[in-house]
Amino acid sequence: MSDKSKEEVLSPLMAEMFRKNEHTSNVLVGYVMLLMGLFCACVAFVGVLGIYDVGSLFSRVLIVIEGVFLLLSYVIVRKHGFDGPWVKWFLISAVIAAISVNRLLFYATYSFVTLIPVFISTRYYNKSFAKWVAIISWFSYVLTCTASVLLEKYSVFFKEYHSYMGIAIWRLPGEVYLYEVLPITFAFLLAGFICVNVARNGWNLVQNLADSAKTISSMESEIALAAKIQSGALPPAEFKTLNGEFSLKAAMTPAKEVAGDFYDYFMMNKDTLVIIMADVSDKGIPAAMFMMAAKKSIRFALQSAHTLEEATSLANKFLLQNNDNDMFVTVWLGAVNIHTGYGKFVNSGHLPPILKHADGGVRILENEPQVFLGMFKDIEPKSYPFKMEKGDMLLLYTDGATDALNKAGESFDLDGIVRVVREKHGSPQELCDGLVDSIKKFTKETEPFDDTTVLALQCNVEPFFNSQIFKVPAKTENIQTIMDGVNAMMEAEKCSEDDRRTIDVVLDELCANIVDYAYDGKDGNLEVVCRMTNNYIQLHFIDSGNPFNPLKVEEPKPGTELEIGGLGIHFVRNMVDEMSYEYKNGQNVLTVSKVLGL
Repeated sequence: MSDKSKEEVLSPLMAEMFRKNEHTSNVLVGYVMLLMGLFCACVAFVGVLGIYDVGSLFSRVLIVIEGVFLLLSYVIVRKHGFDGPWVKWFLISAVIAAISVNRLLFYATYSFVTLIPVFISTRYYNKSFAKWVAIISWFSYVLTCTASVLLEKYSVFFKEYHSYMGIAIWRLPGEVYLYEVLPITFAFLLAGFICVNVARNGWNLVQNLADSAKTISSMESEIALAAKIQSGALPPAEFKTLNGEFSLKAAMTPAKEVAGDFYDYFMMNKDTLVIIMADVSDKGIPAAMFMMAAKKSIRFALQSAHTLEEATSLANKFLLQNNDNDMFVTVWLGAVNIHTGYGKFVNSGHLPPILKHADGGVRILENEPQVFLGMFKDIEPKSYPFKMEKGDMLLLYTDGATDALNKAGESFDLDGIVRVVREKHGSPQELCDGLVDSIKKFTKETEPFDDTTVLALQCNVEPFFNSQIFKVPAKTENIQTIMDGVNAMMEAEKCSEDDRRTIDVVLDELCANIVDYAYDGKDGNLEVVCRMTNNYIQLHFIDSGNPFNPLKVEEPKPGTELEIGGLGIHFVRNMVDEMSYEYKNGQNVLTVSKVLGL
């Protein structure tokens, strides 16, 4: 299928994704061509210096010509921007030609290298392109084999060149075709079959995404159909994890036939529950359409990224590419380990949730302001840790709840929500239904101004902590002992390698500060207490040295001198989620904690 017909089938977003894929593929092939050109230049250079014998003047000239051709070709394509329907054919043809020349010079050394363009072609997700690249590569291979046989037979110079270079080829054409061409042809057939199918599957994936986009666009035709599809797209209003570790209840009341709010939740894996609460900037059909796109984009981003920050940035990029109406969405995105209650969240311009503790205490999960998604290209999401203990409930809501108006023009406000949360509601359903009923009673016959969505999440599990104490003399050689012990605990909890490396840096930096500065060269002890679950770690660094509060060390500014230990403390601050200090019973106690795997 041609590039033009592809763009006719794909939605603008998918067409843009395909163009970017082709651009990226062209850049990849361009780098291959550049490396081959640099290789030729290096071979010619070492030949001139006499470091490596590259053969006769003929071979040197041919290598120089090949290198110049590849480098000039790369410069031309780079100047053009790696874009254009001709670029991929030009790049692949140049690579095939270069490989053929090298194979003519070095013969059997390059037999399987001729398959490289075939495998590269799959990166374009174009079955026809992959097929023709395989055919052309095979034809080029057979042509160089034939040329080698003829030159070997009729050219004394070429025969002497092969002998000089120590290249052994069969003297009889039949042996060449039987023992080399035939097996390599089979390899081409197998590689071509695999690569064509891979390219076809890639295109089918793009086509499936295009079909999904068509489904979303067709929702604009009928409001009733849009409402039905939207309702079916939301997960069930009630949910419990497999063993009841967490339970939730949600409710959504659209201001019109369809809503711009949405909630979502799903198990990212067997340990992690993801919760999403979002509010689109508008109402009605446009907001509902953008809501569906946002929901899919956020879920896809979460399944593709490694962290909540990466997922937020990726979702923002998706929304920017498919946002002709300049709409935006506020999103609260959280992930919590269902076995421990420890989690993280990113709040992109959304209202802060309310955490109700089992003892009745209420806390608002505040965070530094962050921009909403879908409007700004460059955003810097930041995640924050949170902890839910057994019996705690987390309430998420949209501004339809706080902005609900009564006949007097008064809003329900955040105070009204907190008042309801403080009342005795023993389950997510009671809290969720109680809030909805309170808003209805407050507004009475007033028409809803905005969509109202609420979600209550309850923790029903009490985490088990594995604790160990590591106490050693405060000497540099003992730091590794502590690191090995903590690493063993993390390995037992199956923590990721990235998390283990992060904690290693934290241990190394903070232990080294204590060893170097706490005792002024005198003898002393270094104690580290490690408490952890399978996704949370807390480290207490204890010493009896000089009183020193590392939290008072200001973050380094460009061009300023650092205080003693300042750079290490700055690194640690940016690696952990929480950091606290106290001087107690003649001891410095520095505590750091981090949520792992999110």
